[in-house]
Amino acid sequence: MDIQEREQDLDCPLITETAKEESKNRRNEILVEVKKLLMGMGSALGTLCGQSYGAKQYHMLGIHMQRAMLVLLLASVPFACIWANAGYTLVFLGQDPEIAAEAGSYARYMIPSIFAYALLQCHIRFLQAQNNVLPMMFSAGITTLLHLFSCWILIFKSGLGNKGAALANAISY
Repeated sequence: MDIQEREQDLDCPLITETAKEESKNRRNEILVEVKKLLMGMGSALGTLCGQSYGAKQYHMLGIHMQRAMLVLLLASVPFACIWANAGYTLVFLGQDPEIAAEAGSYARYMIPSIFAYALLQCHIRFLQAQNNVLPMMFSAGITTLLHLFSCWILIFKSGLGNKGAALANAISY
């Protein structure tokens, strides 16, 4: 196989789609890891609130909640910095520059979701400790319906594409 045949193979749409899938997988891996860390940190609130609720120290529930929100928001700042520079980091690690640029753009538009997810984890643990799951159920149902609508508008109607998908996720948290 000579050089021209190899160049034609590289221009193959299947390879381009594979590269796009690889970029999507890398974006999802980064997103999942940050959320795992925030979820793990938020699970401590479930323990503290559960103990306070069981001991009938209801005033401590709010205090634990506020402290956890502050800690998780502060922990989200380094993650936001990492996501803001994700494109450069991926290029440094040897990723194709075009794929890295797209993944970096997606990550930058997902930054607001880090902070929203941190607050969401605190609210979930706070309500679970009190066996109060109906508000979570109703808000999850309403959010799902609004997410479908926001995805449709931000991805297709506005023409933002991947950026619209990231913004829709950030809004839904």
